[in-house]
Amino acid sequence: MNKISEEEEKEIIDKIIEEKLKLPENYIFVSSAKFVNQTLRLKKLVLKAMKYIILSITESDFEVFGHEVEFGENSKYPPIEIALDNGKKVEIIR
Repeated sequence: MNKISEEEEKEIIDKIIEEKLKLPENYIFVSSAKFVNQTLRLKKLVLKAMKYIILSITESDFEVFGHEVEFGENSKYPPIEIALDNGKKVEIIR
C-alpha cells in the first residue's frame, strides 16, 4: 500500500472541500465569517478522522478485494442468499 504524508492528506482534503464549496448549492458556507470559520473547523475534523481511518487500515490485516463488485449468476462472486425467520430464502442478485 502506498503511503502519503500528512501534508498530502491535508492538501487532498482541502482540495475536495474547496471544490465542494464552489458548488452553487453550497454558497451559504462562504457567505459569512461564521460559516467560513465553521468550514475551517470542518476541515480540521475531516483531517483528524482521515488520519484515524488511514491508521486503522494500514495497521490492520484488512484487505480490499474489490470496489462495487458484481455478484450473482455469471459473476465473479455467487449470489447472496439470506435465510428468513419463516424458513424462506431470499437471493440478492446485483
